[in-house]
Amino acid sequence: MKHYNIPVFISHFGCPNACVFCNQKKINGRETDVSLDDLKNIIDSYLKTLPKNSIKQVAFFGGTFTGISMNLQKEYLEVVKNI
Repeated sequence: MKHYNIPVFISHFGCPNACVFCNQKKINGRETDVSLDDLKNIIDSYLKTLPKNSIKQVAFFGGTFTGISMNLQKEYLEVVKNI
C-alpha cells in the first residue's frame, strides 16, 4: 500500500527568532499563521486527490512543532488524528 504525506507549513511556530537565512514567511508565501480551519482545508484538499486505500500522514514543516504551546499542539493533533 502506498504512503502519502500531507504537508502543512507552520512558519516559525515555536521559533522565537527571525534569521535572514530562515525566513519561513518568504519561503512558503504565507504571512499569517495556520489556523485550525486552514489545517482542515489543507487536509481536505489533499484527501480529494489521494487514493482512498492508501496510508496518509500529515507532516508539519517549517517551524518547531514541539516548541509551540501544548494546547495548540493538541488542537492540531486533534484535527489530524483520524488521517
